[in-house]
Amino acid sequence: MGTSDELTDRTVPPHASDPAECGDDPGRRRRRQIAIGLTVWAGINTIVLLAEPAIETGWSAWQQNVSLRAVWLYEARVLSAAAAGRDSGPTDGQDTIRFGYRCFVPAGHRDEYSLPLFIFLHGSGERGRDNIGQLLGPPDRLCGSLAEPFPCAVLVPQCPKNVGWSTPLTTSLDMLDVVILMMEAMLEDPRIDPNRVYLCGFSMGGYGASELAARCPDRFAAVVPIAGPGSPEHAEALRNVPMWVVHSEDDRTADVEGARKMVAALRKAGGHPRYLELTDAGHGAWRPVFVRDSPVLEWMFQQRTDP
Repeated sequence: MGTSDELTDRTVPPHASDPAECGDDPGRRRRRQIAIGLTVWAGINTIVLLAEPAIETGWSAWQQNVSLRAVWLYEARVLSAAAAGRDSGPTDGQDTIRFGYRCFVPAGHRDEYSLPLFIFLHGSGERGRDNIGQLLGPPDRLCGSLAEPFPCAVLVPQCPKNVGWSTPLTTSLDMLDVVILMMEAMLEDPRIDPNRVYLCGFSMGGYGASELAARCPDRFAAVVPIAGPGSPEHAEALRNVPMWVVHSEDDRTADVEGARKMVAALRKAGGHPRYLELTDAGHGAWRPVFVRDSPVLEWMFQQRTDP
């Protein structure tokens, strides 16, 4: 058994009153605080840098009333097209023009030719380069409330500002040519049935859809122009294309007489278009079409190009 001095040596650390020995040196403590602060600052900045694209996308979607669900589910893609003789458009070097578009393929479909392809051409208000605005309205519903009754892959191109669907971008290229290239790229997916390609357009996009179908009438199983019927000059080329024209009598943006003349021209050319004239939808005639019990969509999804 040791002496009381030995017990004292073991229980009381030597120089206990020295702050440097006890780890309480003010300089060391300050350096540790600075190091922790710098680490936290660097971590926050890293998070902000990583999250910035998502924040910008979310802000843009909110400004345009586009749901974050649509932004999340629709894959953003870019198509580069030859720009020889370019007059306008976002460029990539000297040889190409870049076009943003969105595509959606519902999960759980692995079989070949199990899905139709639905192409939607937007109106003038959704033009731009953000590759977000065109998801407003029908594309949002196709990946949401309509995904179960009308499963389909969806292609949604975006027309640049101050450009129409058939406005020349170069001496040999317009947006409808670009849409064809996008469609061909999507048809490389073995899950998509090439005999069930559906084309729909709203307002400016309705005119674009009619003209695109007139250029390649054998490509589309069904065409639905809404609040933008197209030009009667295309009636002859469209006479064998299954079409359902939709317009509202009280539309003050696109007069209903345009739809009536288009339908009359199609019938005169030997076509058999269907026509739905609403009474109180204004320029929002797409809304009663894109619903779960829609007779227009039910008819559309039954059409095929093969015998």
